[in-house]
Amino acid sequence: FSASVNSLKLKKRDEAEDLLTIPIITIKNTSFDQAKRELRVGEVVTSRGSILVRRLGDGALNVLTLLAPSSSSTTQAVQGKPAQAEQPWLVTVGTLLADKYVVTAEDRMPADPVIWRTADVRLRAESLSTKEGQRGRASLSFRLNEKGNVLVEGSVGINPVFARLALNVKDIDIRPA
Repeated sequence: FSASVNSLKLKKRDEAEDLLTIPIITIKNTSFDQAKRELRVGEVVTSRGSILVRRLGDGALNVLTLLAPSSSSTTQAVQGKPAQAEQPWLVTVGTLLADKYVVTAEDRMPADPVIWRTADVRLRAESLSTKEGQRGRASLSFRLNEKGNVLVEGSVGINPVFARLALNVKDIDIRPA
C-alpha cells in the first residue's frame, strides 16, 4: 500500500507550540504481514517540517513526556500470566528522505537557557532493517545557528547498533564555558 498525509501536527494538550509539524509525508510500496511479523516500507519522503526538542528544567525531554511509561509488570498483571518472549518484528525501510526540516533544541536546565537552531536539515537513509547484521547507508546534513555546516555520512546498522561515519564540520561557533 501507499499513503500520503498532509498537515500533520503534534503538540501537547496544554501547550501552544507544536512539537512536530509535517506539511506532507508520503509512504510508498509498503507491505505488512502480521503473521510473519514483518513491515516493509519501500520509501518514506517528507519535506519542510519542523521539530522542537526541549529539555525542561527538571531534566525531562518534552518529546518523551508524550508517551505513557510502559511497565511489563503492569502488562503481566492485566493478562494474569507472565509475558512470553515473542518473535521480534522485522522492519525494513528501503529509502527514507526528510528534506528542508528545521529543528530547534532548547536546554532549560542551565540558569541561562541554550537554544540551537538547525535549518536545511536533510536526512537520507537507505536499506535500514532490524534484521540482525543488516547494514545500510545514512547521511545527515544541516546548517547550525545560521552559519555553521555539519555533514555526517556512512554505514549504519540497527541490530546490533552500528555506525561507521565520516564527520565534516565547518564554521561552528565554540564558546568557552
